[in-house]
Amino acid sequence: EQGFTDGLACSSCEKLKDIVKDEVLYAECKVCCSEDETSDSKYVAGKLTVCRCKLPSHPHIQSFIDTQPEKFPHLKVALTTDGAYPFLTMKKEDGSKDRIAIERWKTEQVEEYLNTHLIAPSKS
Repeated sequence: EQGFTDGLACSSCEKLKDIVKDEVLYAECKVCCSEDETSDSKYVAGKLTVCRCKLPSHPHIQSFIDTQPEKFPHLKVALTTDGAYPFLTMKKEDGSKDRIAIERWKTEQVEEYLNTHLIAPSKS
């Protein structure tokens, strides 16, 4: 009801508070959030989707696509022509998926999120 999306993790509220420094907004966020899953929970695969036409206005996403995907073999990049803003679709082991909007994320934030939440490739 406050404009926050379903699946808002409480850790996101902490980041919001650090960046925006607005106690009222932080309090509203805490009402809507759910406790983060355990740090052991990982996604088995992911897909970064963005429309080619949006890349010029999202240079951090362009930079990630240009420099980082080889670090994440379980991540696919889909460049579309449908006007989609950048988002991640993350697949859980049970096949369910979560969609995460990343249009305001910097390259480092995308990399940090994937390092934390996407399973690492097995070393052979």
